[in-house]
Amino acid sequence: MTDDIDRAMEQEQKTLEVAISAAQKPEKYLPFTGYCYYCSDPIDMGKRFCDNLCRDDYDYEQSRKVGNINAD
Repeated sequence: MTDDIDRAMEQEQKTLEVAISAAQKPEKYLPFTGYCYYCSDPIDMGKRFCDNLCRDDYDYEQSRKVGNINAD
């Protein structure tokens, strides 16, 4: 039972670390495309997302993808 709890805590820690790392990276690493990276709506020059909700959802999904790759 303890092993399952330890594995769950390790996975939670990895997910948290990925989320923190993603939050610290500036959006400049995503090249401007003219479209929101999350919903594909047209956006103004220099932006990567149409609003904060799309940015947050994109970041969350990216962190989940990385977390799932490391899951056993």
